[in-house]
Amino acid sequence: MFEVVPRQHLTEHSATVDLAEVQAPQQASDYGSEEWLTFHDHVRYTVESESEQFNASGE
Repeated sequence: MFEVVPRQHLTEHSATVDLAEVQAPQQASDYGSEEWLTFHDHVRYTVESESEQFNASGE
């Protein structure tokens, strides 16, 4: 996250960033689309399965 600092508060330990040049993060597919749901469901089930296996192992 970038913080916009008024110029009078800049020090040698500060940096300025042109927010117009910073690209917003992009997702590979549109939120809520069939492709997005398929991918995120798969990831969620994988993580839940691994968590169950870890917890069942008693570690």
